[in-house]
Amino acid sequence: MGALIPLLADHGVQAVPINADERLVGVVTRSDLLAVLAEHIARNDRAFSD
Repeated sequence: MGALIPLLADHGVQAVPINADERLVGVVTRSDLLAVLAEHIARNDRAFSD
């Protein structure tokens, strides 16, 4: 997923198709990545406050 972040951020892409065996299996959006980042930050904040 790390390669998606520069693609979305640097090139203004809003969504990236995810293919497996030349078939579309999903789409990752900026919102998806932001949600994952927010959850990661929240988990780390909880770990430090315990």
